[in-house]
Amino acid sequence: MNNMIDTSSDLRDLITVDITETMTPEIELTDEELEAMDDIRFQDELTATVAELAPATEEQNALYNEKMECLANIRAEIPALNVVEANSEESYPVPSGRYDHVYTMGTI
Repeated sequence: MNNMIDTSSDLRDLITVDITETMTPEIELTDEELEAMDDIRFQDELTATVAELAPATEEQNALYNEKMECLANIRAEIPALNVVEANSEESYPVPSGRYDHVYTMGTI
């Protein structure tokens, strides 16, 4: 009968746990690592959200293309938004009067 444990006894005094073994040190992350974690989390959420979206229909694609064409027409009407290709040759009009000589620089 020595092999049997008395269930009425209190075993709490016999159990010892070293708390330092069960604790894990806290890891401190840099600001860059925290930003990278946020970016990864955002990318995962965005990927999951986009995966749940229904594919676009032909009607939706046609409406989108019409809107993009309208925006392109508006952009073409605004001179400040039109890109002018730069000429590699530099030319200046020569004014008449006292500034009629154009100086150029070169090497000898």
